[in-house]
Amino acid sequence: SAKARYGKGYPFHRRTDYFLAYVFMKEGFAGMADRRVSLDDPKTKGNFSNAATFLSWAFNLKKDVPDPLVDRVTPKGLYNLAAIYFRYDRFAASFAAAELGLDFLRASGRTDYRMSFRRINAENYIKNGTFLEAIQEMDQALRQDYNKAEAAAIMHRAGDIYFNLNNYELAEEAYEL
Repeated sequence: SAKARYGKGYPFHRRTDYFLAYVFMKEGFAGMADRRVSLDDPKTKGNFSNAATFLSWAFNLKKDVPDPLVDRVTPKGLYNLAAIYFRYDRFAASFAAAELGLDFLRASGRTDYRMSFRRINAENYIKNGTFLEAIQEMDQALRQDYNKAEAAAIMHRAGDIYFNLNNYELAEEAYEL
């Protein structure tokens, strides 16, 4: 109703989009928990589609509208947007959202969700079949933000890539690391 009443003249319309996105995400997750349905259920998929639309408006379309609250949660919002796009096989949009997140982090000097953005990009490269770029993204993620649990998951994924490419020696080394 705030969007209908105030439109773009409302000083916090970007914030409204942000909150609407998370309402739809909550509805999607609640529907999955209550009905024991999958992410591919039409109602759940619709909720996440709506969430992606509002997240895109809040963090992409209206990114130049100043709002300190939304700017503070931009990395998390863009990560969720990239994850929703990735889950529903919109890989180009997922990559674009992750790159937008990395650009925001570079411009603001922050590092939260940087490794997650890199991992989503790596998965997008894997889906595209460009394994060298995927390994490079994983390597950069490890070099920028070392975290033992994340490093183990990244090395496991690198081992999977080498295994699928029939390079069993490198796969074994990655799994050992």
